[in-house]
Amino acid sequence: MKEDPLYKRAQNDIAISNGDVAYSSSDFVSVDDEETFQEKLKNSNLIDFCKYMFYKIHIFIEKFYSVLITKVYNEFLKDENNCVYYINAFNLRYEELDKGFFLSEEFFKKMLNDPVIKEKERLKKQYEELQKNELQGLFAKVFYQDYEQLRNNMGFI
Repeated sequence: MKEDPLYKRAQNDIAISNGDVAYSSSDFVSVDDEETFQEKLKNSNLIDFCKYMFYKIHIFIEKFYSVLITKVYNEFLKDENNCVYYINAFNLRYEELDKGFFLSEEFFKKMLNDPVIKEKERLKKQYEELQKNELQGLFAKVFYQDYEQLRNNMGFI
């Protein structure tokens, strides 16, 4: 597994997220490039995409929680909107490693205060609100049209 190019890319992505890879490094991959890569992988080879997502989870758990997953069966679900969800892990076996790695308080605070993450969350909420308003407007229009048609059919003008 560790020789798989997807595993190595996942290791690099986790290292970038943790700030271990400098922006000027040749190993640095921007968030946009990473999202593009993941989207292309998802559309071209769903099995490799699921492996890649699990590799990222596996590496994150190993690095920050000092737990090595030695065996697991994973289940993913793809919905009609082309979103893939990690829904189940069973027959999980793991080993606790030395406590050499941990999620630093600075990294945790950085993640919580990251303006990109905050902006993404704000835009997501704004989009959901717009979607809700659009749906409410659509329902109101449909119901109003039905009401007008019924009113006209009954002779009330």
